Amino acid sequence: MKTKKLTAVILAFSIILGGQGALAAQSEKPVQIASADFDYSKEAKEALDYINKIRKDAGLSEVKLNPYLTKASENHVNYLTSNNTTGHDQVEGKKGYTGKEPKDRVLVVGGDTKLAQGLSEVISYSGTTTKASIDTLIGSAYHRAPFLSPYTSEIGVGYVGSKFVMVAKSSGSDTTAVSMYPYNGQKDVPTTFVGAGENPNPLSKFGIERSGYVISFYPPHVLDTKTIDATIKDGKGNNVPFFSEWYSGYWFFYTKQPLKNGETYTVSVNYKPLYEEEYEGKTLNKTWSFTTATSGSTGGSNGGVTTPPTGGGDVNPPPSGSTSAITGNFNKDNVGVTINGDLVSLNPPAKIVNGSTFIPLRGVFKKLNSEVKWNNDKQEVTIVRESITVKLTIGSKTAYVNGKAITLSTAPFINNSSTYVPLRFASEAIGADVKWDQSNYIAIIKSE
Repeated sequence: MKTKKLTAVILAFSIILGGQGALAAQSEKPVQIASADFDYSKEAKEALDYINKIRKDAGLSEVKLNPYLTKASENHVNYLTSNNTTGHDQVEGKKGYTGKEPKDRVLVVGGDTKLAQGLSEVISYSGTTTKASIDTLIGSAYHRAPFLSPYTSEIGVGYVGSKFVMVAKSSGSDTTAVSMYPYNGQKDVPTTFVGAGENPNPLSKFGIERSGYVISFYPPHVLDTKTIDATIKDGKGNNVPFFSEWYSGYWFFYTKQPLKNGETYTVSVNYKPLYEEEYEGKTLNKTWSFTTATSGSTGGSNGGVTTPPTGGGDVNPPPSGSTSAITGNFNKDNVGVTINGDLVSLNPPAKIVNGSTFIPLRGVFKKLNSEVKWNNDKQEVTIVRESITVKLTIGSKTAYVNGKAITLSTAPFINNSSTYVPLRFASEAIGADVKWDQSNYIAIIKSE
């Protein structure tokens, strides 16, 4: 099977913390919608059905359409169409402007701040149908993430002409589902991935222009991301050489040569979850197989796709549930912190003191929708989130959660006029979940 070149296919992907008809979104002041009255377009319903078919085949839970995410998606696809432009950001003053970023566009149509957190957006510009747009996005490496993440719970879809916009919400809920793609038993899988179609190009670091069709693996655990024990074998049991990459919670495997037509491949991955007592000292395994398209077959995500996807696009790291979404130059004196998949900029930075991670007080808890109060006379910090009140005193190892005394391993302190509190205790006390990525020195916070 010859790999078709991407000729007018441009994709885009964006991470954010955090329409109906083609003419409805042209207002400079979009009207907030009432979710009960929202009428989803035929294209949105078709996209939902196709995405859920793929997720079901891949062993993942179904997602549902959200009216605010859909209206925001429709508004943006109308903006792109009206201005003949591309990208995730809108420019105020241009026709159809409804907010600079996806989170802004969700808020302006009536979505709440909780919904506007943990969003991702993918865009395809030349799909002849919603199905073709989805196949192209999933056929790439990084762009498939929101479609196949175990944590994706709700989506919004906008489609006008050949432009497709999807905004996805990551729930952050616990899950035991493992995402593999191609999924176990999948047939008619394309044989080739062209790296130049995606930006950043996943293959450039390996010095090749094309590889076998991208294989992805997403476990719902924090892993040691420096090494992985994996094999890919062909139908005769021969090892297939490949490059591997850890990217935002996913392992991506790129075989060094395109896959063969009509061949069954078996992928086996051994991995050790970190920081989970039930898996301490255990090695888990996931093994699955898929079969490539025969000569002349067009392949696709579920077979019967008229245009085999070969990748494409501009991409930033996707949200990744319980694993770190971002890597960087972090260390014990400059600890990275992510909240619901988004890297938080902290000045001064978080740091490790006596084996515990401490964070500057106001830089994190505001993003966790918490109120922070400071009593200078008592040197006391009060953190309030909904019905939970946490009190900590500088220099004291005794803290209080709703009046109940808790003993800390290390006391809060002040350094260079910044108040530092223990990350794990303070975050978990207000109901957030905290995990630690030792390899990258990143604290991962998930909050509903």
